[in-house]
Amino acid sequence: VFLCPSKLDLEYFSKILPKNSYYLPIPINTEKLVWKERKKANVFVHTASHGGVAGRKGTSLLIKAMEYVKADIKLIIYSWSPIHTNDSRIEVKMQNFKNYWQCWQEGDVLVYPQDYNGVCLPVVEAMASGLGVITTDIFPFNEYMPNELMFKPYAFQNTHCHQGLIEVRAAKIDPKVIAEKIDEWAGKDITKFSEYGKQYGVDNSWLKLLPEYINLFESIL
Repeated sequence: VFLCPSKLDLEYFSKILPKNSYYLPIPINTEKLVWKERKKANVFVHTASHGGVAGRKGTSLLIKAMEYVKADIKLIIYSWSPIHTNDSRIEVKMQNFKNYWQCWQEGDVLVYPQDYNGVCLPVVEAMASGLGVITTDIFPFNEYMPNELMFKPYAFQNTHCHQGLIEVRAAKIDPKVIAEKIDEWAGKDITKFSEYGKQYGVDNSWLKLLPEYINLFESIL
């Protein structure tokens, strides 16, 4: 049995065991991820962790994009690795939060220029905490993310994930497109996206999904 936490996994594993592959999203811990309303897109945040600078979190792309951002915004980057920038609008915080839900106390909008992903906990956790999320228009994000906050890649290339098991189409992203999306929403009202994230957290919470997990386990045992 393959229990797939994302539709990207399901797309692959259903070809191997079509009758024994099931999709259930990872539940969001809404007891810890307390929702807070965000009204205007003034402070943007990004989590690089330890691999984002050169990895698929798009940290390097975002820093490059800031060269083209015209709006007078603030960007906070949380990182475990040193990041050097001369842009006074970017504040790099070398911080490894003890509790993951602390990541989403600051800021109004998470910027996450992903080239591919299946689950992406930072995105759903940020949404459930009330942040708007600017990210790439790719599967499966574009099945549940607000279209207005996504930017389109200019091309795709094949790559492998899950230790080389799954071949995926990784997006190639122009930093100028990221900058345009930031400028589009800088200073704008994002209340509806904050409310959307609240509802998304409720619909995908442990309270809502735990019975579905139990029912699935009981049905296949």
